[in-house]
Formats: sequence, structure tokens, C-alpha cells
Amino acid sequence: MFRNGLAAAAQPSDILKLSRTLLDICTEVSDGLNSICKVSPVACRSGCDTCCRSLIQVNPIFARLALDYARRTFTPERLEMLHQRLLTDVTFCPFLFDGACSIYDQRPMVCRG
Repeated sequence: MFRNGLAAAAQPSDILKLSRTLLDICTEVSDGLNSICKVSPVACRSGCDTCCRSLIQVNPIFARLALDYARRTFTPERLEMLHQRLLTDVTFCPFLFDGACSIYDQRPMVCRG
């Protein structure tokens, strides 16, 4: 199903829809694997932003998905702050606000412990 959608994608909105589907599939697989083989939780917890302050590489498709999510959900003021962060060399994830991920539901795969 995903491959068919990829072959038929003609517009940027099609790619965004497919990237959302891909994140959903990855979450489903992760949840399924966790139910089969319980693992100890990683060190992160609510309020921890250590990884958000590290240099990571994000797939451009997931970066575009995060930006689309921000455009739909951020206030104009927060969107302007994000814009300024993206124009400068911030040393932390530009989506980190008040010590928390502002795009948690749409965070890239690399951010999903």
C-alpha cells in the first residue's frame, strides 16, 4: 500500500500524507515489538531535553512533516520564533520550546527512542 502511494505521489501534499503514514507504521511496529519483547525504558522522560540539545540529522521528508505540523498548530508568535531559529545556528532543536518537544506527535523517527 505504501509503495503504491509513493509511486502515485504527484504533489507535495501527497508526500506529506505518505510521511505521516510512514510514521504511523513505525509507531505500530514499535508498539508491536514492545508487546512481544518488553525492554527497559530509555533514560528519557517527560521534561528531559538532553537529546534535543545534541546535533542530529533528520531526514528531509520528516523535517518537512515537522514544519507542516508547526504551520498548522503553532501560534503566529511561536511560528516566527521557529523561523528565526531556522535562520540562525541554534545549538538545539528549533522545535524545543519551554524544555519540551513542540511537535511530539509528529517528531522525526530519529527522535523516537
